[in-house]
Amino acid sequence: MSLSSKNLTINGTEISFYDLGQGGDKTIVFLHSFNHSKLMWIYQFPDFVKAGYRVIAPDFRGHGDSLYTPGKISMEIFAKDIVELLQELNVKKAVIVGSSMGGFVAFNIWRIANDMISGLILAGTKAHPDGENEKSRRTNQIKILKEKGIREFVNSFAPKRLSKYTVEHKPWVVDLVRVMSMSMEKEAIIETLQALMNKSDDTKILKDINVPTLIVCGKEDTFTPCNYSQYMHENIEKSKLIILENAAHMCVMDQPESFNEISLHFLRESNL
Repeated sequence: MSLSSKNLTINGTEISFYDLGQGGDKTIVFLHSFNHSKLMWIYQFPDFVKAGYRVIAPDFRGHGDSLYTPGKISMEIFAKDIVELLQELNVKKAVIVGSSMGGFVAFNIWRIANDMISGLILAGTKAHPDGENEKSRRTNQIKILKEKGIREFVNSFAPKRLSKYTVEHKPWVVDLVRVMSMSMEKEAIIETLQALMNKSDDTKILKDINVPTLIVCGKEDTFTPCNYSQYMHENIEKSKLIILENAAHMCVMDQPESFNEISLHFLRESNL
């Protein structure tokens, strides 16, 4: 399986993505989290391709190998990029998998093109807008970036997204998170943090979601604690909630085997 990326001009910018497998009408789209890239899904690609899916994993603009477009970063623009990319790739319907910020984008895709979504897998994410605590944390991160630079920001922030077990026993995963985080321009990180602070209130659309939805949360997640996942589960009718042990915010990287097994079982069970 080749992991060479492709590039297309989408919505006025160049978007980099993987397009793997021969799934035909079974397509799954992986949307990465803030300050990461499509590389965060490397532990998912082999299992989902082997299960018969066409796997598409883009870099959001300003992340990974997609171009940074100053003044044009928001959850709504990210969503429009993904919809236009899927249209360009002739994808009529897909399961959308979103980790953290990727989940925010998934909700915005639902707003503008819910007919393209056959199912959702939401990992370490939330429907609520930022509260004062989250805004204060992001404001402090912007201050660190401006005063001390990317390296200090990444070193102080990256390990906190992973479980204690991963940090202690899987240093290569911590390094992968660092590599992804360091690949972004400082200005792109700052603008994305500002966009996150302006995230829409997606609680308003939860009861409209009528496709099978799997919600996964790491028990140690301090960025989006599991009460957010519980809220989504209670308000999305066709949803299932799984809480992973020894997993934190980046639960898909902390426990990739469990995440893959649970997700593939959900997809089979839902005929997706």
